[in-house]
Amino acid sequence: MTASQSLFLLAFLFGSITDAVWLALRFPRFGPQTMKSAGIAFFSGAALMAILAPLIGAAGDIPLPAAGFLAAFGVGFLGFVYFFLTGLWFVRVMVGAVGGLMR
Repeated sequence: MTASQSLFLLAFLFGSITDAVWLALRFPRFGPQTMKSAGIAFFSGAALMAILAPLIGAAGDIPLPAAGFLAAFGVGFLGFVYFFLTGLWFVRVMVGAVGGLMR
């Protein structure tokens, strides 16, 4: 992996994390409220990433000039945003559960 690929990957992940944090802060009431639903959302995000990884890799075989670009940004970026957002939701529910125990 060259330096430009590494920087692109860092910028890609930083952008998706930034979008996930913005969504979590902008819409604080949106998302799961219970431990069970937060766990389901988090593991569905992880499963989505596991399913999307080979599909994005296979997009390079499609004979369209921008197939890789569309796969990376049209599918991969949104998948990473959802994955990080579900992680934030899970942490929010966990903090709420621990905070309720400490009262």
